[in-house]
Amino acid sequence: MSKKSITFVADLQLNTMKRIHTFLFSILFTLSLSAQSMTVAEVLAAVDGLGSGATTDETYTFTGYVTNITENAFHDSWNNMSFWVSDANNAASSNAEGAILAYHIRPDVELAEGNRVEVTAKVKNWNGTLEAVSGTATFLGNDDPVDRGPGALRVCAQNLENYYYNYNTGRGNYTEEQRTAKTRKIVNMMLTVDADIYAFCELEAQPIILEQLADSANAQVEGTPYQAVYDGIDVAWDSYDNNLKSGFIYRTDRVATVGSNQAGSTAFYYKNTMRIQAFKLLSNNEKLVVSMNHFKAKDSSEDAGESKRISNANSLINALNKVTTDPDILILGDLNCEYEETPIQMIVNEGFEEQLLRFNTGAYSHCYGGGELIDHVLANSTMREQVKNAYVKHICTYKCTTGVTQDMSYSDHDPYVVEINLCSTGDCEEETGVEDVRRSDIRGTKMLREGQLILRMPDGTEYNILGIKIQ
Repeated sequence: MSKKSITFVADLQLNTMKRIHTFLFSILFTLSLSAQSMTVAEVLAAVDGLGSGATTDETYTFTGYVTNITENAFHDSWNNMSFWVSDANNAASSNAEGAILAYHIRPDVELAEGNRVEVTAKVKNWNGTLEAVSGTATFLGNDDPVDRGPGALRVCAQNLENYYYNYNTGRGNYTEEQRTAKTRKIVNMMLTVDADIYAFCELEAQPIILEQLADSANAQVEGTPYQAVYDGIDVAWDSYDNNLKSGFIYRTDRVATVGSNQAGSTAFYYKNTMRIQAFKLLSNNEKLVVSMNHFKAKDSSEDAGESKRISNANSLINALNKVTTDPDILILGDLNCEYEETPIQMIVNEGFEEQLLRFNTGAYSHCYGGGELIDHVLANSTMREQVKNAYVKHICTYKCTTGVTQDMSYSDHDPYVVEINLCSTGDCEEETGVEDVRRSDIRGTKMLREGQLILRMPDGTEYNILGIKIQ
């Protein structure tokens, strides 16, 4: 997106009642490169003590990243496009520099999540909330703050909570307008995260659901980079359980699929909700295997469904042990149990490590009332070495997360993101897009033995596909 500047004017006489319907969305910010620019924290400090209704004489400049777009309509009669410097939910920002929130976005401005915006304006105190008024905003495009070198790979996963295209069927019983609104929120999340691979569950078990989501994302960007992975699943309405699946969308300009989409279980229903797909990073031809899953939900049975989740875990382990595409495996999904429960521990005992807890011991992805981690990122030993960060993006769990409102939510689960450097030490410094013939000196040699993929390291140590050392 090219740079564009617009002028916004806030109606200083706008009364409080007219603002009740304005809901706010968090913006993560970085330091501006401009010597005159201030951080949000510095702006807040500079205007500390500004009285209610007062406006500063000085104009301030600050820069940040948009993470959510308000759905509040632009008011033509007021002709205002405004930015709140802070609100009572500053703690929701993961950036120590503070938060800026945007609302009343002008329809002629192509503002999207992930855009970097620089605001220059005076600041007014609206009953304790500081607002930038009567100034300018320059949109600087989508400056990705994360290094996307030749080995950089970003994966995002989420349970989309009964996301149906056929909106009047079964549990997807909502209106077309509601489906459109939900799709818009999901696409906004996708554009914000800017992942290379998206893995979703609780989708309608028909091809059209991921195809239309990819098309909706493509409508917001240049070209058509988003593509759904074909899985052959096309289930006419039978029952709620049999009408759900998991699936993948990927950026064709960054990654390519390797082989066909496979089931992680042979069991009825779970063969659709447990899916496996290998991908190749185009920048350096490195591969990984991504497994997206939706285990049995807890129910009113005697064991609350644990026996079925244990069966899910067994099926997944067996399926992944037969994969021969690549030894780097990432298990994702709503496994409907927390880390200490038996199904997760079965996978951990096979050599997988939980990455969300690795980077944040207090991580949660769902909210029964106190915040639970029932969505997981499990990496085997070779994959674990390449994971650089894993985190939950709290935009849906409004019952547990400060700064998240019910209006913002489109699912009962938050999305979660994995940042990966898909290459060995030194590989990413080599020429990109060319198979590195020295890789075996660094990562080991792959070989088939009795139908199983074995990885032999330079020191002679061997691992099976699950990353378990072969004695």
